[in-house]
Amino acid sequence: MCGIFGIHSKKRFDIKTNILEHRGPDGWDAKYYKESDEYLTFFHSRLEVIGLGSQGNQPFTKKGFNSLLTYNGEIYNYKEIRNYIKKKYGIKFFTKTDTEVLFMCLNYEGLENTLNIINGMFSFAYYNFDDKKIYLCRDNLGIKPMYYTLSNDCFSFTSEIKVFFEHEIIEPVLRKDILGEYLANGWVYEPDTLFDGVYKLESATYLEYDIQSKTIKKNEYWSFDQSSDYNGIEKIIKSQTISDVPVGIYFSGGYDSSLIALNLLNEKMTHFNLDLGSSEKKVVDLIEKKYDIDLKKVKPKKENLDLYDKLLFHMDEPISDPAIIPAYELAAKAKSSGLTVMLSGMGGDEVDGGYTRHRIINNLAVARLIPNFILKWIFRNKKRDYVRIKSFLSDPTPKNYFSLTSYMNKTEINSIVGKDWQNEYYKKIKSITDGFSERKKFYILDLKGFLSSHNLLYMDKSSMAASIEVRVPLLDKNFVSFMLKDIEKRNKFESKIRIKKLFAKKIEEDINIKKEGFSYPINDFILNEIEWNEIIEYFDSKDIFETKIILRWLTQAKDNVNLVAMKLWHIYTLFRWLKIFSVKILK
Repeated sequence: MCGIFGIHSKKRFDIKTNILEHRGPDGWDAKYYKESDEYLTFFHSRLEVIGLGSQGNQPFTKKGFNSLLTYNGEIYNYKEIRNYIKKKYGIKFFTKTDTEVLFMCLNYEGLENTLNIINGMFSFAYYNFDDKKIYLCRDNLGIKPMYYTLSNDCFSFTSEIKVFFEHEIIEPVLRKDILGEYLANGWVYEPDTLFDGVYKLESATYLEYDIQSKTIKKNEYWSFDQSSDYNGIEKIIKSQTISDVPVGIYFSGGYDSSLIALNLLNEKMTHFNLDLGSSEKKVVDLIEKKYDIDLKKVKPKKENLDLYDKLLFHMDEPISDPAIIPAYELAAKAKSSGLTVMLSGMGGDEVDGGYTRHRIINNLAVARLIPNFILKWIFRNKKRDYVRIKSFLSDPTPKNYFSLTSYMNKTEINSIVGKDWQNEYYKKIKSITDGFSERKKFYILDLKGFLSSHNLLYMDKSSMAASIEVRVPLLDKNFVSFMLKDIEKRNKFESKIRIKKLFAKKIEEDINIKKEGFSYPINDFILNEIEWNEIIEYFDSKDIFETKIILRWLTQAKDNVNLVAMKLWHIYTLFRWLKIFSVKILK
């Protein structure tokens, strides 16, 4: 796990210090080249995980090879690939790193075959001096971030957007046209960001930049509905423990993290649990007592808004989710306990239909027939779910999928930013879902949106803020393909059937775990600590939002803050993000 950066421009770009130190506190380096009248810089900051010491230094190249690599992530099957290349080409390896294996695979097998062979989480940049092209690659599920920008004959890429601004490569300017999308989701789908001219490289995609023609091409190299080499979750989980530094487990007590913990009992790992007093606590206590695991419970602190500011800076994008706070707390605790790598159960809900929304889309034909009064009765104790489902069923299409997770409805968003946002948003949803069957369209939106553009981004950024690497075994590419291959056949309202069975097989007890969110209390912040007058005045003066409805929410908050808390949190998050990055708002 590391931080990477690169730039190709007419002006030489010199790096004097570790520009991504939190991502790579164990060392850094940069390499410089002159190509015709232009300059190429590749940078790498390192968090040592596999192949300790100088053998793992990057950017990486080898004598006799006309190419260069800067790489962030882990290749879990690198030992098998190393043996394959040694046998096939009769070559020697001089380090014990997955970096050298990736480099040699790229040189001998080519880019596309390498992306087919490797299994891991990664973002990397590879330059071929012969064809004068920079290749940017992001892993199958988008676990590792990669951003890029192209302007004024300058092409640059990085693990974190802030580098672009800190080194004046591009100015932070707001993209007002996708504010509606942000309000709908609390984040924006790849490839966009709310910074004008800055883009996320999509998951399962590689980008080709020709330094001579200054042009970009992008290619998707994998899709979840292609064939899978899945051969058991036990092997996948075990493969992701490979490391030369200590590894631990984030253990919430839900099905996903429990499945990981139960498969690694013999490894005697340290388990970190964020004690929120949830119903999942009974499983944590059961497994701790039954298997005598090493468990550290982390009590959430009464944090202040300064910490949220710090984390928004690390997020780069305005990801409006209070869960970034406990995610950071867990990572910081793991780091202070001497760990560098943590395993997380993130992704299980998306690949095995664990949310309420999946029960709706898996049974859409039936759901459409349910009379409103029955729907209201079914969700009589879950008003938010009822409102969301009713809104979705009024237009049960991919473009309206956001309504199943959104805290704002379409009318509210329209009143804040106008209706124009919908056209661009609908085009984006269509481009993401084209070519998939009706039910698969919703699952690809989960993978490209809720995971790749939200959950995985905030997990990476919050953990790397504490210099911790997080791995997600349930998002192994083969497991994902296996779990989603029969989406069309799913027709039950029960969720997470397969993962529950895998869990039950390991625990050998009849346990039903109620789904709990990974959240953080924000009501006190909203009612007592946020200066709302300042925020309203700011948005009015910048002509960003129509603020009448925000004022109405503030009035409602005095009576029942739960009804409007996340709506107001979206507004607050955007405000703080604009301030933290000194974002320019053009008329």
